[in-house]
Amino acid sequence: MLFRSVALDLLSNGRLIMGVGLGAPADLDFGMFGEEENDRLRARKMDEGLAILDGLWSGEPFSFQGEFYNLREVTFLPKPVQSPRIPIWIGGGYTTLAAARRGARWDGFWPQKWLELLSVDEWRVIMDRVARHRTAETPIDLIQNGRTPGHDPAQAAAIVAPFVALGLTWWVEHVEPWRFGLAWGDYVTEQVAEQMRERVRQGPPRVAEE
Repeated sequence: MLFRSVALDLLSNGRLIMGVGLGAPADLDFGMFGEEENDRLRARKMDEGLAILDGLWSGEPFSFQGEFYNLREVTFLPKPVQSPRIPIWIGGGYTTLAAARRGARWDGFWPQKWLELLSVDEWRVIMDRVARHRTAETPIDLIQNGRTPGHDPAQAAAIVAPFVALGLTWWVEHVEPWRFGLAWGDYVTEQVAEQMRERVRQGPPRVAEE
């Protein structure tokens, strides 16, 4: 992850954003491979891993002693293009307080609600949680994901507009195969692949600036 993240940041001239989360379901994502399934334990490991990434990305001498990981002093070069670091977005359950706290410590929070669009009222609760734990003076990205009709820009804009007004900064369009009729575990057909490509070609939803 360390080498790849910096390589991508350099190749993209500073456009990389790193998304991080605990992963789910734990039994399939981790247990099947003999990895840790306990969410709290994985969360502590992830926090240490993020602290190590942050230190190494500085390009300065860095060492770390933690509960799970220890690192003798080392200087990692080249450093990323972005400063003070590659932005880190934290993903997690939209009702999970720990995820909101973790998001507040970094550069963005992307709450997840399985196969449903978060409402404006739910976002108000989330934003209050993040604000209560945010100590940095820099702005934080707040990310919504969902589905909009690429063939109907007006309807797409109507879906996105309330979240723009609320102050969210990113919309991530779902272009997953299940959107186009496949069940979990089905192989992607050429027809579905073309539908996914077409939604990408149609572009993101846009709200007119006032």
